[in-house]
Amino acid sequence: MARSELYDILQDIDRRKVSYADLRSDLSSGFEIRMENKEIKTLKGINELGLGLRVLVDGTWGFTTATSVESLKRNIPQVISLAENSAKSNTKKIEIETAEGLDQKSRWKPKRSSVFTN
Repeated sequence: MARSELYDILQDIDRRKVSYADLRSDLSSGFEIRMENKEIKTLKGINELGLGLRVLVDGTWGFTTATSVESLKRNIPQVISLAENSAKSNTKKIEIETAEGLDQKSRWKPKRSSVFTN
């Protein structure tokens, strides 16, 4: 998954009837180990992608998740439709306000540590 693919999704959403959208992604890595009778039967690395898309349409949220960029793209019309249909009965509309200073970019750098050190 390239960052440009996520940017393209947000550009596509920006051309639609959406007043706000955010897209979140998470990539988890791990291992699968399966043993039978004290023998390793499976040993493999696993990477799992999770994507979440939230849109605000007519003061109402729509939300979808996906495990691939392609499926997220397919979900875009449905999540917008969900928000539009929910807005018809929503009596408490949400408004997003901008605040000064929130447009600044920041980077968080985690400290390197090991679970095996004391």
